[in-house]
Amino acid sequence: MGGYGSTRWAGYVRRTSVEECRSLDVRHLKREGLLTEGQTWAGSWGWIDRNGGKATIGLQASSSWVRLSYSLRIAGGAPEQVSYKIPVIWTGPRPFFLCPAPDCGRRVEKLYLPLRGPTGRFLCRHCWGLSYESRQTWDPLVSYYRGHYEEARAVLRSGKARGRTLVAIMKAMNW
Repeated sequence: MGGYGSTRWAGYVRRTSVEECRSLDVRHLKREGLLTEGQTWAGSWGWIDRNGGKATIGLQASSSWVRLSYSLRIAGGAPEQVSYKIPVIWTGPRPFFLCPAPDCGRRVEKLYLPLRGPTGRFLCRHCWGLSYESRQTWDPLVSYYRGHYEEARAVLRSGKARGRTLVAIMKAMNW
């Protein structure tokens, strides 16, 4: 028991994270004034990746729907034109997308398009099986402070917690 290779982590495959995807945030569209009642906005929407790559899509928006139009190349094939409408619902002053996947329909604030793997439509993170980068990394400082609450509090009181140490203490104490 406990010998070499006895762990299940040997076959662990890292999940695609939301940070590796293009995202469309309904809150950002609202802040920009694109989801105004009785008006339709048309134009382009763009992203700049961490590594400097740029992408744009055609976007039409009203208070009850958003239409996306873009060119997509899957597995090195010929580019195909994709166009579809995403419903927008309002819960009081807050807008939400309804996930356009056929069997989903979740009310979400962000939709994602993975940059690698099977792509095609902006869907919710549950449909794509996406995770967060922070859920797939291990920080020894967080583990240390989880077991030493008093020391973590003392460091916070002293005002010397900065940068990575401060973040580790906040995560360890579930703040």
